[in-house]
Amino acid sequence: SFGPWSLTVFPNHYIRLDVSPLRLAELLEAAGGKRRLLLDLKDDHSPGRARVYAGALSRVLREAGCAESVLVCGQTDVLDSVREVAPGLDVRYSIERQRQWEAFLRRLDADPAIRGVCLHHEFLTEPVTRLLEERGLEVFCWTVDDREEARRLAALGVDGIISNDLTLLAQL
Repeated sequence: SFGPWSLTVFPNHYIRLDVSPLRLAELLEAAGGKRRLLLDLKDDHSPGRARVYAGALSRVLREAGCAESVLVCGQTDVLDSVREVAPGLDVRYSIERQRQWEAFLRRLDADPAIRGVCLHHEFLTEPVTRLLEERGLEVFCWTVDDREEARRLAALGVDGIISNDLTLLAQL
């Protein structure tokens, strides 16, 4: 949402014209394995296009030598394609609604290879936390820009907080 060509449409939503965008390969090179990256995939493709997208992502990560240090999160359709094309990638399903939670639980029962989840911060309650802990899953919450909410989540034991506020994260 930064830069001279950015227009805020709604809180936390913006439109931006990138004259010279940072390419994924450049980001991976800059991170150089020093940090784990969480790539939040946005997808509105057909299943065939989603597989092509997943294949391209897998190739870029493999060529950069970053496949082990990257987490991939997003909605079900694109992640299913990523898991099909690149089964070694660490995939996290994003959940913010009850129906997504119920689908995730069914998927989790059928697939013990799932290692974690990304939840909208308001969805994380003590019962949800207990269930995720019992399953040994890593939990990331998004988008947390409020200090008290971040403290609540930290007290619940989340593994990661996704925020637009780097100062908030540094203070945690």
